[in-house]
Amino acid sequence: MVVDTKLYDLLGVSPDVSDRELKKAFMQKARQLHPDKNRDDPNATEKFQQVNEAYEILKDPQKRQIYDQAGVDGLREGAGGMGGGFDDILSHLFGGGFGFGGGARRQQRRPRTQDIGHKINVTLEDLYSGKEVTLRINRDIICPDCKGSGCANGKSPKKCPDCGGRGQKVNVVKMGPMITQQVGPCPTCRGAGESIDPADKCKKCKGKKVTEEKKTIVVHIEPGMEDGDKIPFQGCADEAPGADTGDLVVMLSLKKHDHFLRKHDDLLMMKRISLSEALLGTKFVLKHLDGRQLVVSTPPGQVVIPDSVKVIDREGMPRRGNQFEKGRLFIKFNVEFPKPAQLTPEFKAALAACLPPPNEVAGVDLNDDNVYEVSMKESDLKQFENSKSTYRNRRGEAYDAGADYDDDERGGTSASCQPM
Repeated sequence: MVVDTKLYDLLGVSPDVSDRELKKAFMQKARQLHPDKNRDDPNATEKFQQVNEAYEILKDPQKRQIYDQAGVDGLREGAGGMGGGFDDILSHLFGGGFGFGGGARRQQRRPRTQDIGHKINVTLEDLYSGKEVTLRINRDIICPDCKGSGCANGKSPKKCPDCGGRGQKVNVVKMGPMITQQVGPCPTCRGAGESIDPADKCKKCKGKKVTEEKKTIVVHIEPGMEDGDKIPFQGCADEAPGADTGDLVVMLSLKKHDHFLRKHDDLLMMKRISLSEALLGTKFVLKHLDGRQLVVSTPPGQVVIPDSVKVIDREGMPRRGNQFEKGRLFIKFNVEFPKPAQLTPEFKAALAACLPPPNEVAGVDLNDDNVYEVSMKESDLKQFENSKSTYRNRRGEAYDAGADYDDDERGGTSASCQPM
């Protein structure tokens, strides 16, 4: 005994109907209830859709078994695993969330116009100190003359006679023994569901229901904002009759800075100093993003090692919402060594007098046949990193590069080198 018979009743069959008779009954009902044959019935499309949806459930053996044993509640519990839109079918047939015969249907959400995105290019100085930017945009607004009706003199659009004002038409397509329905925009009204007589069109909007407006918006960029931050302006997108208005969303796009690199509230800059400054101390003036000049110095006697990093607290980016709190400013030092042309005999002698002597080769006989003197040339670590791919390409001439070997067959696990 089945729990619920509504789906069977829609098709005019009993619960013990065979698959063949079920299909036959559906085809008869579909022809009988087709909207094109029932243009005087405003509910024709809904009746036709209910018959199609009932058949979609009952023709599936798994869904039919669940419906027979547990009714619509059983179908609702399994709706998540039955494909997208199945819960909407149940709500259409039985009402949203109340089971068989249950109360009101799911309330249809009011449409909303699409948000408009606008990108503003900003500098790091803008994000440090804050800035106001004026935008001029064009957008659609409800026609002030016809109030969005599209008609003049207080008249109203006429309901499309072809689709009954629904904006969509259901077409039945027969493919061999199968009948399927296709829902698409009405070709007569182009999906609008209504039409306006040319003589009744509003002169201002020409029946479009909206007119174009030029709007000026002031964007306030707060100190501390970041690249990619979005500033929404509610209700500033295009307007449309019968729909809520979307937002204008302004997104900040940061230009690359010549001297500073930002990471959240912190800043990083590179500073080039000479060898004498690294050894004897340095003092330099740093122009900050707000125009202030900072005098930066190293303590006497402190040696600046190449690629070393120093930090100045509270000189980074201001924190959004509290510009008096700031991050850190990191400075990475690049020490410049003298050029070969600068190493005159007098210069070398002066260096030798104040620097420790260079290391000598001790305990090695340069005349020994097992001792070789070699020379070095300029290179970089990129060449070392590329040696792996070069080796693989060369080895691929003799071995299959795609073969998979165990660690033991490769000669053990890799080792990391340590500084000498």
